[in-house]
Amino acid sequence: MRYQALALLLIVLVSSYLFRENSVFSQSGNGLSQLSATAVDTINLNSSPQSIQQSENTISSTESLILKDKETPSTSSVVSQISPSEPIDNSTRIENAMIEKPIIENSSSTPNSLCAPVTAKIYIAQTIDGGNVLYEKNSQNRWPIASVSKLMTAVIALENLNQSDKVTITQKEIDDTGGNNTLMAGDTFTISSLVRALLIVSSNDAAYALADAMGQDAFVQKMNEKAKEISMSQTTYFEPSGLSYLNQSTAHDLYSLLIYIQKHDPLILDITRIKTLTIKNLAKGMQDKKLVNINEFAGRNDFFGGKTGFIDQSGGNLVSLFKKDGKMVYVGVLGSSDRFNDSLAILSCIQ
Repeated sequence: MRYQALALLLIVLVSSYLFRENSVFSQSGNGLSQLSATAVDTINLNSSPQSIQQSENTISSTESLILKDKETPSTSSVVSQISPSEPIDNSTRIENAMIEKPIIENSSSTPNSLCAPVTAKIYIAQTIDGGNVLYEKNSQNRWPIASVSKLMTAVIALENLNQSDKVTITQKEIDDTGGNNTLMAGDTFTISSLVRALLIVSSNDAAYALADAMGQDAFVQKMNEKAKEISMSQTTYFEPSGLSYLNQSTAHDLYSLLIYIQKHDPLILDITRIKTLTIKNLAKGMQDKKLVNINEFAGRNDFFGGKTGFIDQSGGNLVSLFKKDGKMVYVGVLGSSDRFNDSLAILSCIQ
């Protein structure tokens, strides 16, 4: 019995050494590691073989629990935070690397210093002919683009839907906006009219109605496919309205989108320049809808189209095309507290 006790004691001491080498006891705050440390510390030269065996069993079972705990992934490391007020479509897959990429980094260089201060965290001024960058800051950093997303929504709607088809607004589409709606359940409009509501008053329910006309999953997939097609490599669309902060792009990518629209879907730019418009409500007994453009630049002679956007996570966004001294210029501001004046300040600096 004495030899057996000594043998067991030797085993325990070796086990204790190996545990310490593998940092089992270094996990501060872990109840399991504290339990194993207690089991070893209670063994001494006067312990009986039975108490030694009991301690060994405790250590063995504790080690198994620790290893099992290490293999269980933490939910906080694999689940992206999504605002509960925003519609969540689990079938829409967003690459983690894209979402987790830092939204804003150090300022990049600019060819010239602006002649006036701006509040925007991101901005760019770039010529359409030749694509020369005149001014820029963080123009290739991702940012939530809010309702600027609706430019791509309009592209997909115009290129894939029959413009004369009638669509009735549903209560679900109203609910999807989280209270940010401009239309009413039961209103009926053509696809063409909904595109105008989408671009002039930035109608969120129009965005969802257009997407539902195709099937929202398929529609958003086409938005992302079109982005890849026109080399918007840092752009991700999660839903059609821009209410989700997961709709992200860069000022540089949005330049590519406006160039594409100018060449292939110029009607979109024409619509965004309209100051007021009335669309016909085809539902019996329902009133027609008067649209008043929320873009302050609408109606200006030098403004050739663009789109506003705002959610809490993004601040003020605005992408615009201007005619400046005979040249067409793209001005994009993201994360601005005064998007219209920031755009004008940048425009005034262009010689």
